[in-house]
Amino acid sequence: MFVRLLEQFPTEILSKLPHEHRPSQVDTLLVVISPSGTTHIYVNEINAIMTTRVNTAVKAGQPVSMDVISDIQRLEFDKVEIPNDAGMLLVFSIGWRRGLYYDFGPLARSGQEHRKYDLAKVLGGVYAQVLFQERFLISDADWTTLFAAQWFLFIGLPHSLIAKMIMHVQENWSVDDLLVEIAAEVKRKAPEMLSTWRKQDAFAPHLSIVETAIDRFLNGDYISCTGLLYPRIEGILRTYHRSRHPEQQKSLPRYLASSAVATKRDDPDLQSLVLPERFEAYLNCVYFRTFNPDDADIPVSRHSVSHGEAPPDKFDLKSSVISILILHQLFYSFEP
Repeated sequence: MFVRLLEQFPTEILSKLPHEHRPSQVDTLLVVISPSGTTHIYVNEINAIMTTRVNTAVKAGQPVSMDVISDIQRLEFDKVEIPNDAGMLLVFSIGWRRGLYYDFGPLARSGQEHRKYDLAKVLGGVYAQVLFQERFLISDADWTTLFAAQWFLFIGLPHSLIAKMIMHVQENWSVDDLLVEIAAEVKRKAPEMLSTWRKQDAFAPHLSIVETAIDRFLNGDYISCTGLLYPRIEGILRTYHRSRHPEQQKSLPRYLASSAVATKRDDPDLQSLVLPERFEAYLNCVYFRTFNPDDADIPVSRHSVSHGEAPPDKFDLKSSVISILILHQLFYSFEP
């Protein structure tokens, strides 16, 4: 279907130009059609401006790689305006991948309504889906496998490492095989993460405990780090929930998880690398997982830690790394 669409609108538009343009040589094609029918066509000549969030400090003029992008917020074009009453079509290339987005709705004969959504935000999401398509195409079964191992595609990890996690799940390999590599990345970035969390109001009442936990983690004391952070994550969730819903007394886990991702989940124009729906499910299924005290193998979760039932030997490197990555995921989930 994708190829058929590319062979229809874009190919027909190219055929009407005075100079031949082979589809294989087209990296970008932007078409803007006014209500009068006047059409502007840009072939390999637009400069895209992408607004991103990054997961590490980046200096002005420094190249930005996929490993440091935590979200793509907007995609606009230098010196090209796309009015809300105009039809548009965009074809773009990222390496061997191609993306196609079009909206001829404003040109429809009935009503001729203007575009009512934020086109730049939508295009940012489209670009993200093509650039990071592995994350958006994971099957429900693979997500179940990832959750069963207590892992998530955490925003604090570089794309190259997330790609390895996805491959391990799809090849039925243990994601725990990557623990040493994941832990090394978290140790390298932990001080910077902590500095970032200080900017979020919901973290403020909990910072002294969080700072102690990070210090213990960096000194190899994973028991203290896990014991401090697992209950405190719920405290941060409660603080954020109260700030958004001061009138609401309910604080059941499902309300806390829903509130944590609502900003990004409920924005119809946004496709976020935070993966808010999946992260909400992760909080409910993994972090807030219930337990049976008679089970021989009790997993680390908010409940098992807070009730003193989590086995001491599971207060380990993995549980401390995951608790830190959950905190960082919450920071990006809270941000508008």
